[in-house]
Amino acid sequence: MKDVGLHPFTGGMGKTENLQQRGKEASKQTTQLDRLSYTLKKNIVTFIACKGHYDFH
Repeated sequence: MKDVGLHPFTGGMGKTENLQQRGKEASKQTTQLDRLSYTLKKNIVTFIACKGHYDFH
C-alpha cells in the first residue's frame, strides 16, 4: 500500500497496470493470484479491492 503512494502508475513493487477501461483506476500485482486496485485523485489514494484478479468489480 505504501508503494502505491510512491509509484502510483509506473514502477515500484508488483506489476503496475493502468486500467483504462475503468477511468483513472490502476492496479498492482500483490501475489500470483491477487491484485490491489486503486484510484488516485488530488494525492488521495482510494483502494477499491485487494483480492482477486479483475473479477472483483
